[in-house]
Amino acid sequence: MKNKFSFEILNKIDLGILVLNKQQEIVFWNQFLVDLTAKEFLDVKGRKITDIYPMFKKNIYQSFFADVLKEGQSVFCSGVLHDLFIQDKMGADIKQNMLLELISIGDDNFILMQIFDITDQAERVRSLKKEIRKRKEAEQKLKFKTEQQELLLNNIEIQVWYLKDEKTYGLVNKNRAKFLGFDKSELEGEKIAKVHNGDIKSAILESNKEVFDKKEKMKWEEWSENSEGEKRLLLITKTPKLNKEEEIEYVFCSAEDITDRKKKAEKIRYLSFHDSLTKLYNRAYYEMQLEELNKVEKLPLSIILADVNGLKLTNDVFGHKAGDELLKEIAKLLKSSIREDDILARWGGDEFAILLPKTDFETAKQIVKRIKNKCQNSDFTIVPPSLAIAAAVKKNEEQDIESVFKEAESKMYETKEKQKQGFDNPLLNNLIKRRDSKEYKMIKHSSDLTTNIRKMGEILALDEHDIKKLILLGELHDIGKLAIEQEVLEKKSELTKAEWNEFKTHVKKGSQIASAFPVAKSLADAILHHHERWDGNGYPDGLAKDNIPYLARILAVVDMFDSLTSDIYYPVSNDLYFAEPLDEDEASKKLRDFSGSLLDPNLTEVFLEQLISAKSG
Repeated sequence: MKNKFSFEILNKIDLGILVLNKQQEIVFWNQFLVDLTAKEFLDVKGRKITDIYPMFKKNIYQSFFADVLKEGQSVFCSGVLHDLFIQDKMGADIKQNMLLELISIGDDNFILMQIFDITDQAERVRSLKKEIRKRKEAEQKLKFKTEQQELLLNNIEIQVWYLKDEKTYGLVNKNRAKFLGFDKSELEGEKIAKVHNGDIKSAILESNKEVFDKKEKMKWEEWSENSEGEKRLLLITKTPKLNKEEEIEYVFCSAEDITDRKKKAEKIRYLSFHDSLTKLYNRAYYEMQLEELNKVEKLPLSIILADVNGLKLTNDVFGHKAGDELLKEIAKLLKSSIREDDILARWGGDEFAILLPKTDFETAKQIVKRIKNKCQNSDFTIVPPSLAIAAAVKKNEEQDIESVFKEAESKMYETKEKQKQGFDNPLLNNLIKRRDSKEYKMIKHSSDLTTNIRKMGEILALDEHDIKKLILLGELHDIGKLAIEQEVLEKKSELTKAEWNEFKTHVKKGSQIASAFPVAKSLADAILHHHERWDGNGYPDGLAKDNIPYLARILAVVDMFDSLTSDIYYPVSNDLYFAEPLDEDEASKKLRDFSGSLLDPNLTEVFLEQLISAKSG
């Protein structure tokens, strides 16, 4: 009975088991491999594994066999890494993982090969047969002694045991005993009621009774606590062995730990429906939910679309890390603005979509307003969050949901274009607002800057269009300092070379910011060059004299005077700087000192004689 049971177990386990002797000849080949390859055990018995599967002639596999036999090492061979295939009965390649272990029987050593089908992990655990195939008596003769078979059972990873009856354990392998925290001898032949307690005992006895009553195989997943108190998910199978009279001889049981596989599957599912950066749902999940919500009982169904203003600008000026942080901040603001049943997804690179079931247009507009307010009140420090946002609603079943989406999309892009073209651009205004905040008081000019710029433009007989450009240039010329570390802006002492190099980048970053807005694009060149020097030793391009844009030369004079008379840190080079405000006479003297080197001498003379002196007089 014991021999017969052990043999049956090896032939019912849902993985390939074969045993090789020292000559690499097959001495055992279980029913799983028979079913997989259509090669009966008697057909392969005594044949070299390399004759059946020539790939095992490769040096790598021969070295694996040698390591097992000579060194007693266990070897795991990944089918993914080693292209390990075994052909099935239809000639198709089945990718396999292989575990090689040494087993000793008397004075002889053998190689135990466990072969796991990984071609389709989701379907690897297959249904065991309802009835054991009838086999000829010659094929049912045991090929190994009981000790040999038990050794095989105790070297497989799956927990296996059998039930004598619905209340009593039969043989148990080491993995089952270890999982329960017992020795094999303590479990075999023992009553289940003495091994298990409470709800666990009741559940086991109930499932056993069902198998014995129905005489059918049962299979289910179950969380179970191991001997170390760890919860593990087990795939449990209980299969009755029936005799000719259809009576149960015993019930074969197995339990495979699928905890890690389940967690991996859940992680894959999470990643397939979530955006990795914002942790919001992704487009695939949005489209799936749109199909679910596009039903009459979910109407009215509103859609809100939002496009992030200035993401490319943020990436270009402040870096892609800042761009990622901006997206995460907006995701947080959007999530905090919607209701529990609403679906928020990152639709694309800088676009977000919200589905609002059973929501009319007025309610959707209120949510849009809430989102805008949260953006305006955000304390995000890199770039103020700004969105082009719009909503549309499907009111009745006759409306096409794609048309509703396109309506919201069209409104959103229309809003974005108006914001981009107009003077009242929310992102640009928010950048200016941030620059003028207490946080950046160290770069804030006095109100005299705009006054002096206008007067200088009038003295130079500029037309009104150029005067307005010059005033806007004065407003935006230092906007690039938002991308400079505040430690550099607040230092008020000599800069290191690295700090000076970082400080000088503010003109390029400011030019990039201006280029992103149509209203300021024409000033990008003047912003870029307003720290060039008349003698050609300025930055960023070393332009000299009349090669420096005219408006940039005018601004340089007025900007320096206002900086010197205000509480603004003004470095001329890394080792020459002004940190404390000067009076107008001192500042005028400094401008004369820099005339012809830093500053355009003619414009400096006009500014000092016709504007500053005239004002003093």
